[in-house]
Parts: sequence; C-alpha cells; structure tokens
Amino acid sequence: MRRYLLTLALCACGSSPPLSSTFDAGPLPPATKLPFDASPGPDDELDAALSVGPTCAPGTVRVIASTALLDGPRLDDAWVYWTVGEPGGDSSQGYWWNDVEAIHRADKLGASSTRLFSTDSFVSRPSSTEFAIDAAHAYWVDNHEGYAFGDVVRGDKDGSNATALVAGIEVPHDLKLAGETLFFVSGTSLLSIDVDGTNERPITENWTPSEWVVGAASIDAIVNGEPVRIARTGGASEPLLLSPAAGVKYEGLSIGADGYVYAVALDDKDHFISSGSVVRIPTDRGTPTPVGSPFTTNAPDTISFYTAVDGNCVYFTTTEGVFQQCEGGARAIGAGPASAPPVIDSTSVYWAAEAPDGTATIYAWCKD
Repeated sequence: MRRYLLTLALCACGSSPPLSSTFDAGPLPPATKLPFDASPGPDDELDAALSVGPTCAPGTVRVIASTALLDGPRLDDAWVYWTVGEPGGDSSQGYWWNDVEAIHRADKLGASSTRLFSTDSFVSRPSSTEFAIDAAHAYWVDNHEGYAFGDVVRGDKDGSNATALVAGIEVPHDLKLAGETLFFVSGTSLLSIDVDGTNERPITENWTPSEWVVGAASIDAIVNGEPVRIARTGGASEPLLLSPAAGVKYEGLSIGADGYVYAVALDDKDHFISSGSVVRIPTDRGTPTPVGSPFTTNAPDTISFYTAVDGNCVYFTTTEGVFQQCEGGARAIGAGPASAPPVIDSTSVYWAAEAPDGTATIYAWCKD
C-alpha cells in the first residue's frame, strides 16, 4: 500500500461547493434512504446478533475504524470489512514469513469491531485485492511454497468451512467479484470461476494493467495510463478512446449503471500531477466528457485517484479529500486522499484514508 506524505484533514461537510459543475445527468431521483439490513445472511450466523441502532444522520461523517489497513473497505448488508497485517504464514513447505492478511469487520455505525480470521495472503507483494465479500461467503487468497503458488478460497464469513475453489496455481491475486463470478489473476493470466467452484475458464494472457473493473459484459482496464476494454469471455483488448491526449493519464476506473466508464484524467508531467478532471467515457470508443470542473493538485504520480458512481452522482477522490459531484455542483464530503476506491450502499459512502505513518481511518458519509 502506498504511503502518503500528506497531512489528512477532515473536510467540512455541507459547506459551499469547492468545485463548480458542468455535469448534466438529468433530474436527480427522489431522495430515498433505506434502513440498514441487519438480518442474517446465508451461512453467516454472526449477523443474527447484530444490533444496528438508529440510522445515520444525513450529511454527517462517522468513523468506522482506525486501523493499520491493508485493503478495503468491502460491504455486505450489515457489515464493513477490511484487512490488516499480522504475524503468520505457511510453514508446511519449509517457508515462513511475517505479516499475512487478517480480515476484520465492524457494523455500519462503526460498532462491534472484531477480527474474524487470518488468511495466508502474503502482504509484502505489490498492492492488490486479496479478498472479496458477498451475501453468503468470503473469498480470499492463501499463498504457500514461498509465495510461488497459492489457492483461491471460499469460506463462511467467520473463516469457517474454508474450501479451495482453485488450488496450487501460480501467484493468485487481484480477486474481483461480479455477481456469481469470481475473477482473479494467476501470474499474468486473467481467469474466472463461478462462486461455487465450477466452470473455471481463462480470459486472457499477459494481463498486466495497473487497475481493472468488471462490467456486465466487459472488463475495463488501465494499461500504460490509457483505458482499454476486453470482453468478459475473452479476446483481444481494444482502446476506449478515439484520440488519447498527450501528457494525460487515466486512473480510478468505475462503471455506472448507465454503462459508461468513469475515470480521472490527470495532467502528468515528469511523474508529477498538477491537475485532473473526472470524465465519463462512452462505451463505443468516443471522446471523454468532463464531469464537473477540473481540479488542481500538487502531488507525485504515486498518489492514487479514484471514482465511484451512485445513480446520478459521481464520487471522486483527490489529494484534498473525497468529493460528491451531482447535477448542480461538487462538494467535499470528507478526508483524503483515499487509499482505495469508495464503496457505496443505500445509506452511505465508505472510504479509507491513510496517514503518513501507515495507519488508516475508514470513514462513512451518510447520504442526504
């Protein structure tokens, strides 16, 4: 995980928008806020004891956890999940290492924080996604044989009933869950498998993007700073832009319900970022459309920028904080920079902001 040399400051919520907007996504839907769902999920008896309490207050920021975060947050109906490093490892093949990923969770108001279980995911590897959550199960990577090989594992969300879906493959990492399909990288090959462990299938080889997201029919990725697309069934990748602009690189891919790809276009000169703009990229190889006004920044290109889409609103992160961009303007909702993409449920937006000492705070902003 990247280490940031920036001081984090919680942004005032509800103040005058720091960015103006030219984004017109049509009329906003009526404001709705659903209550938290504390009902137990399949194979997850721990949910049955959850006491959620009152719903969050609109427009407020709450702290879910302060932790030495490795990856996250992730969500299900009732819980927020993340991973931290702790001593451990697999000595069965004569290897041993410190710092493997352990999965923790808290309820959506930040209470009942607990460690669930430890994996054998070796944390001293390039940053990647090593766990996923759905309504019924957790999915994670177990490494062995000196990190040369590993398994993709499914278990109950308390770590019990662990079953290897794929075993003994080369360096599994970057797990992504889309519906009933789990995508992962082995070495430099992209593969997928059904969540019940059946129908394993290769998608493509030589898969080395800096980031990627799974859509309904395709996988969108950033390769050498440019957006590309490949079908979920495989085949050759194709560029998403008709005419890439010189000196611009893209980060923070997300896919909206409208099928468009959203990203941050960054002015990158000599490995330094001076400005950026959230853009919407059409699905048929068009020209990006700005979403709101550009922002200025002053950061090395080791800082990550992210987007997330929720209906008619785009959430994006900069070195200054996390912002909501809807029709009519952008506003700051909380502290940044974020260390992973925001995640969204019916009531809140969740993200993690990392401090210079490597600790992180997981925040949640209650929609208003």
